[in-house]
Amino acid sequence: MSFAATTYRVLIASPSDLSEERNAATAAINDWNAQNAATEGVVLLPVKWGTHTRPVSNVRPQTSINAQIVDSADILVGMFWTKIGTNTGVAESGTVEAIGL
Repeated sequence: MSFAATTYRVLIASPSDLSEERNAATAAINDWNAQNAATEGVVLLPVKWGTHTRPVSNVRPQTSINAQIVDSADILVGMFWTKIGTNTGVAESGTVEAIGL
């Protein structure tokens, strides 16, 4: 049965060395939704650049990612471990640029 809910986009951002952790964050969000979405009237939508963006011609890659998912995110989960990521020409990495540091 359907239910009314507010949806919040949860951007999961990290360098490439945290793929397992990004998957764990997605799983945790999905678990929260399964247990709470209907009763709370809130759905958390996990969003990642690898699954929610598409290539755009003649645009700097991080600018495209920012326009497609970063600018519309309601919540940000940023993760770092052994590396910061790849320099975008604007920031130390795409993750740093997304976070706005």
